[in-house]
Amino acid sequence: MCATSTITSITTRPASASTVGLQNGSSWLIILSGDVDVACRECLREEFERARNAGDPVVIDASGVTFLDGGGLRSLLAAAVCCDEVWLRSPSNAFRRVAEITGLWEKWGSTVSGAGRRIR
Repeated sequence: MCATSTITSITTRPASASTVGLQNGSSWLIILSGDVDVACRECLREEFERARNAGDPVVIDASGVTFLDGGGLRSLLAAAVCCDEVWLRSPSNAFRRVAEITGLWEKWGSTVSGAGRRIR
């Protein structure tokens, strides 16, 4: 973790995903881990609202995602709508597989930088 990072929230759901939102320099980092499904809808919405209020670009670190289904992907994309700039960094194999099956991986691949793949 960067020395200038400040953890602002940690949300954990039993046997589900956890999210960590933190200010990381000039971006808002949301770290996802565990099972991301529709049960995560509310915690994702809260994290993206915090990011929107900070006014910074959002970077999603999905390296710790062990499971992602269509409901989780829809919840993530619906929550991200409130932010102008959202990047995906380090997606796990589970995350990437669902993004590829849905065709989003190719769409997101059109803008790639050091921050990752731009998804919004």
